[in-house]
Amino acid sequence: MLETTEQVNTPVFLDAPISGTPQADSPTQDESVLTDQIVQLWQIHVDFRASIKNETQKFRSLRDELGRHLSEMKQVLARPAGAGSGHHF
Repeated sequence: MLETTEQVNTPVFLDAPISGTPQADSPTQDESVLTDQIVQLWQIHVDFRASIKNETQKFRSLRDELGRHLSEMKQVLARPAGAGSGHHF
């Protein structure tokens, strides 16, 4: 059975400029600063995409296992009591 207590990565939303990135003073610095920010944001994007893919796979596995258990429960509950006498409660 899957562990349901596994740690889930929490997304980080950037409300402020990325720390450690110098502010631009000239066009060449503008390009350099933007390049650094793009590289950092792209890495965050890649990390979250991998995390989402992993979580999606876990969700599918959990859903499949739940479906199997529900199907088994349905078979148990729908089983006649015997000799066609209906359900046994």
